[in-house]
Parts: sequence; C-alpha cells; structure tokens
Amino acid sequence: MLFRSIVHGVFTVLLLFFAYLLVAHRAWYLQLLADDQPIEWITAVTLFVTALLALTVTYRPIRRRFFYAAFAAVMVVAAVEEIDWGQHFVSASESTATLSAPADEHWVSGTPLLSLVKTRPVVTVVLFLYGILLPFLYRNRKLKKYRQVLRLVKFPPAFLYPWFLVATLCMLNLPTGREAELGQLFFALSLLVFMLIRVWHQARKTVAEQALLSERA
Repeated sequence: MLFRSIVHGVFTVLLLFFAYLLVAHRAWYLQLLADDQPIEWITAVTLFVTALLALTVTYRPIRRRFFYAAFAAVMVVAAVEEIDWGQHFVSASESTATLSAPADEHWVSGTPLLSLVKTRPVVTVVLFLYGILLPFLYRNRKLKKYRQVLRLVKFPPAFLYPWFLVATLCMLNLPTGREAELGQLFFALSLLVFMLIRVWHQARKTVAEQALLSERA
C-alpha cells in the first residue's frame, strides 16, 4: 500500500507540475516537451532501465522467459526510437526536411522503409490495450475464455490503470501538439513501476525458495 501511495503521489505531482506550466509558463512547457530536450531523454533512459529490469526477471516456465525477453526488446526499440537514433547515430539518406519531421511521424527515425508508418496512433492503441483493456479482460472472472488466451502475458497491476489512461489521453497531443512527449513519459514511468514490482516479486520468491532449501538441509 505504501508503494502504491508513493507512486500515485509522485505521478500526481508530476501531472500537476506540467498542468501548472501549461497555464502559467507556456513557453517553458513547450520547451520542456520539445524534441531532443530533457523530457525526451528521461523517457528514453526510463525505457532502457525498464528493459534491463525485465532481463533480470527469470521464471522456470519457458513461456514466461520469452515474455520478459520480448518485453525488454520492445523497451529497447522504444527507447532508441524516442531519442531518434536515425538522426543522432545513423547517416540517413533522407533529406534534411524529412529528418527534421516530428518523431511520431516515423516508425524508426531515418529508416526509409518504415517511414510511412505513423507511430503515435499505433503506440497509443497498443499501450492502451496492454495497460488497460487486456488486463481488465484478464482479471474479469466472467470472461474465462479470454483468461486462457492471455495467461502467457504478464500485465501491469490495476492501480496503474489511471496512469495508463492519463498517458493515452496525452497521446492525443492536445492542446499544444507537444503532449505526446508527456504521454510517452507517463507510459515509460508506468512500465518502469510495473517491472520494479515484478523484480520485487521475483526477489521474494528467491528468498523464500532459499529459506525452504535451508530448512530441508
């Protein structure tokens, strides 16, 4: 309960801070949420840390290992996309005008083959499904057939639903056209909290198993 209260408190303060900047210091607000600014890099670092945490979680069922490996891979891809690796680290063949387009207009910045894919709507829908809709279906006991299909996937805890919803609403990019960066930050922080919980559960399980082995020895 304490951990949940801390998470809700930190997220609420963060949301209120940006709301205050939007109303009272709009120029600062727009600057913070611009491309290649601290918020974007904080989001990328958060995603990288989440990926590393996912790789530390090990389960005996092989299907769970596949899930966490895939989860980590997705976090890494999201992180490098967040910092526009095509612009920063790859010499792309696209024109300067194309490279300077908003990051949400491309799948992987500087990759011509995938440049027609709009990432913001795709990311919004996928994370809404993963963070809110599918967990709701999985935890609803009346929908047993869905539980069988979704049991291979680990979902974020229910107390993070409000923040996935906040992130989804931010991804609508209203009212200034910069809110998608804020939505990505809330998505990243929510996924980080989720993975911290999984690591904590894994640590408790390991300690319990070691204690049991000690008793039997």
